Amino acid sequence: MQKHFLVLLGTRPEAIKLFPVINQLKSDKRATVTVCATAQHRELLDQVLKLSNIVPDFDLDIMTANQSLDRLSARLLDSIGDVLDRSRPTRVVVQGDTATAMVGSLAAYYRRIPVSHVEAGLRSGDIYAPWPEEVNRKIVGSIADQHFAPTDRASKALQAENVPKERIHVTGNTVIDALIAAKAVVEADPRMSTRWESVRQQHGNRRIILVTCHRRENFGQGVHNIVDALLAILQRDDVAMVLPVHPNPNVRDIFAERLSNHPRVTLIAPQGYTDFVGLLSLAYLVLTDSGGAGRGTDLRKASPGHARDNGTPRGDRSRHRAVGRCEHLQDRRRNISLARRRGRLRVYGAITQSVRGWARERANCKGSAQCLNSEKSLSWDWVISVCLPRR
Repeated sequence: MQKHFLVLLGTRPEAIKLFPVINQLKSDKRATVTVCATAQHRELLDQVLKLSNIVPDFDLDIMTANQSLDRLSARLLDSIGDVLDRSRPTRVVVQGDTATAMVGSLAAYYRRIPVSHVEAGLRSGDIYAPWPEEVNRKIVGSIADQHFAPTDRASKALQAENVPKERIHVTGNTVIDALIAAKAVVEADPRMSTRWESVRQQHGNRRIILVTCHRRENFGQGVHNIVDALLAILQRDDVAMVLPVHPNPNVRDIFAERLSNHPRVTLIAPQGYTDFVGLLSLAYLVLTDSGGAGRGTDLRKASPGHARDNGTPRGDRSRHRAVGRCEHLQDRRRNISLARRRGRLRVYGAITQSVRGWARERANCKGSAQCLNSEKSLSWDWVISVCLPRR
């Protein structure tokens, strides 16, 4: 019997992680595949769709400037519901923890359509960090009947929530499949492979830190705190920074105001996926609030640090180093969270040692993380000396 899959995606990370799945499904003669793009992130989504040669069957173009979460969710529920009624799939496929994934799962549930969840089982244990993603993915997890977990730890998190073990499939992270495909494209094109040579020459022998910031939980004072931290790092004259600035004005305006005149900071427009892969190869260190960018470093061998407040799930931190937060933490369990920063100049928490190679993740190796649990504050100089030892 022919299976009809409706694949929902709305953001660039969803498109990156789902295009290998979509292409694999389309290669199977037993499957019919319909792609619905909600365009929760219009411009950034289109870059990946073009790279992967995926043309959505439905394009909802849902994005409006600074829309609230409740308005976004309401529009998604109504629009995705219409798509489901028109296409009548036998299964809906969603990825991750976005509003598109959560609302799409809910719309499918209202029609008794089974849901498959790619990158299932990520948990921080705090419903406000990351916000609103932690609740989004828990809602999807309660609806889905197929859970594609990237790691053993994610699988165990689902089992702890009483998801039957036979419904959980440990697959690895599809971002690696996407990265391998993009890396091949970059290396085959001389223009792409030398795309960032001028940036390398501009900063000479300095080690380049690639910085990305876009998460809603950091908007407002959090972005200012992150900039404070970047300026503290830039007091060292042996580093430079490259920042692809997210188009959201909550991020863009602050970065432009405070960093555009610094001689060792290069602010650039958001990059297409292949150009970003090239940037990863340029970077010595990556500071990011994005799980996808952090995972990308696993193959490109840059060292990632996270600028998120408890956003990276426990047990999925194998190559990531903490870059701090200065608030006093009463709950010692939270001291072993990876991403302890909203950008302030002090740090609490864990520093995990590198586990080299994405193949270890594919083999579900937990690695040998060494954690430093401390109640005292640690200076940014100390953190950067770990991530960027002086030559």
